[in-house]
Amino acid sequence: MILASLAMAAFTLPGLAPAQGIETVPVAAAPAPRLVFSESEMALARAVARQPGLAEFYGTNSLRPVFTGPEGQSRRAALIKAVARAPEHGLPPARYEPLRLHELDGQGGTSAETELAFARVFARWSHDVGGGILDPKRVDPTIKREVLRPETADLLKDFAQSPDPEAMLVALEPQDARYKALQKALGAKAELIAPPGTPEVAEGVWKLGTTGEAVAALRVRLASIGFDAGAPETAATVFDAPLAAQVALYQERAGLPADGVAGPRTVARLNKGASAGDHGVLIALERMRWMVGHDLQARNVWVNLPEYNARIMEGGVEVFQTRTVIGKSNEDFRTPEFSDEMEYLVVNPRWNVPRSITVKEYLPRLQSNRNAVSHIDVVDGNGNVIARDRIDFSKYNASNFPIACGKNPVTTMPWVW
Repeated sequence: MILASLAMAAFTLPGLAPAQGIETVPVAAAPAPRLVFSESEMALARAVARQPGLAEFYGTNSLRPVFTGPEGQSRRAALIKAVARAPEHGLPPARYEPLRLHELDGQGGTSAETELAFARVFARWSHDVGGGILDPKRVDPTIKREVLRPETADLLKDFAQSPDPEAMLVALEPQDARYKALQKALGAKAELIAPPGTPEVAEGVWKLGTTGEAVAALRVRLASIGFDAGAPETAATVFDAPLAAQVALYQERAGLPADGVAGPRTVARLNKGASAGDHGVLIALERMRWMVGHDLQARNVWVNLPEYNARIMEGGVEVFQTRTVIGKSNEDFRTPEFSDEMEYLVVNPRWNVPRSITVKEYLPRLQSNRNAVSHIDVVDGNGNVIARDRIDFSKYNASNFPIACGKNPVTTMPWVW
């Protein structure tokens, strides 16, 4: 495929209209197709043949290297620096092979293996940070979100032509303020994770006056993440007042009740490191990466499902906020996740209260006071609103109540921005 694309490129002359056929070009004016390739060029062509994005780029780039050669060093350095920020994005560092990149770079970065390794990591990194690791449709078919993911060949072309490869890679990362806030939240949690090998704290309730080796381990583990109680007042195994103050400070940072007592929750959080809440931050970061390429500074309506909230944003500034009703978290009732252009707005839409709620909650209240739940209409089988003074609610029970409750009037209007 690469050789074919090279041959086609050789017969295409600048300035020709797209519809102009090759037969209209004088034979003498057409450059001869390139048919001879070096061993290293053929090796690169074979290596990237099964990766369409890389194959397209190297095919149109005459199989010239990007990460080796005179300018390769700055590009390698830029990519190594970029993937080192993977934890800041909640991305798995091992996916980008940082140790291998460092090793190949240290060897001088002149081999075909270096070119291929760096190119593959570039494709992986630009794919992930510029549009997310996951495909929303494969995560859940009910997620209707279009990911505007740039083509690898185009990105690698821009990278190769950029006078500042480091800045080009930074520009691939989401720049939205909400993404930055999530990164900050993730970083704050990461600071509370003790280094590998730090002694764990034994289970128990450790508070002012208690003693034991677990107290000494508590001091060490807290100090490893920046909460140092200083020199013990008596012994490292004694839980003294300065240690209680540091435990309380840690608890405050970790989102726990700051009582200065290292109980089961505090000990478990200290020993485990990352909390369950980190998972939500990672998901939110991935969802924001799905939005790269969309104009998030335009007027948008953001519905935050877990928060039961909707906001209208203009230029990144909130101009309106309201509560929302969200469906239950199951396949039949959950509110879908999607992004789309709003075409019209339904004001006071028709909706019906489920019969179970009507007969169990509303009917008894209407029997006590016909004017109860005044925000709800009483509707007959044909959808007509019935005046309440025409109904003797005392005649009915849950099995024979023939009337529905809901909101009947419907008004639609265009959504004008």
